[in-house]
Amino acid sequence: MTNLSPSDKNYQYSIQPYLDSSKVTDTSVYAFNSNIKSAFLLKYRNLIQFKNQKLLIVDKAMPDNPSGTKLNVGYIYLTGNSHVSLKKLGACVIYSKLFIDGSNSASYISDITQQAKALQINYYILKGNKSLTLASN
Repeated sequence: MTNLSPSDKNYQYSIQPYLDSSKVTDTSVYAFNSNIKSAFLLKYRNLIQFKNQKLLIVDKAMPDNPSGTKLNVGYIYLTGNSHVSLKKLGACVIYSKLFIDGSNSASYISDITQQAKALQINYYILKGNKSLTLASN
């Protein structure tokens, strides 16, 4: 899933070399904002599941959790300066790692990493990286 087209130079520089080195020849590119349901991939709004891996995209458009039940995902992908409180997020989502993408401002990244450290949350900053690759054993 990407917000880049295969003809985009960033796709050619960041994604295509990985596909080539992994000998991946059959690909499907899905728009990041589309809902997808296939035998191995499910994406509905901000939740993505590929086999046994779940990732929740937290952005400004993500609604609060009205059901009151905790969502169990492996990863949170924080994007677009969503200004979420990690403490509040932890009240409705169980996750093991927080990814902070490069679209967030430097001041927001600083603020969110301070929150993560205080709450002992495992995080990774993607600033300068164009992709996130997770294994799906």
